[in-house]
Amino acid sequence: LEGKAGANGLTLTVGYAPKSYRVTFNTNVIGTKNVNAQYGHTITESQIGFTKAQMEEAKPGYTFEGWYLDVNDEATKFVPGETKVSGPATYIAKFTADQVKVNYVFAGEEGHGVSNPYPNGKTAIYDDVVEIPVIEAPAGWSFKWTVDGAINYGEVYKVGEQDVTVTGTWTRNSYT
Repeated sequence: LEGKAGANGLTLTVGYAPKSYRVTFNTNVIGTKNVNAQYGHTITESQIGFTKAQMEEAKPGYTFEGWYLDVNDEATKFVPGETKVSGPATYIAKFTADQVKVNYVFAGEEGHGVSNPYPNGKTAIYDDVVEIPVIEAPAGWSFKWTVDGAINYGEVYKVGEQDVTVTGTWTRNSYT
């Protein structure tokens, strides 16, 4: 505020500069970006510098859900280009693990009389470990679970990014 008295009266000049705040975006995977923005303004995705595609590429098997003050509180979501800056803040990237289907199928010879324990498969989350069920083979039969020919029954399997088929193969024992 400035003032000056002159022959024609009093002149007052008021200056106003909007307050600027630092808003931080923490990816937890590829870095942090600080953006200075004025009160009441919005921040765009290009100002943040991280796209959804970049975020998901940096964390395979997960879907980027957005930026949050608290990842467990949907009300704290920051929407680029919409959420207005009201003060300093740190937003954290929220990711959810992708779900994949683990299909269990029986193959090989018929006549063993054992039912598939998971005829409809199971849903698992990326990077989880699922147990391959133990199947007791009846007398005269052998049984083995495989995933890409590498896993036996009773073991565990770490779920990847894509659906997987676990094949149980039945074989009649032969005796000579």
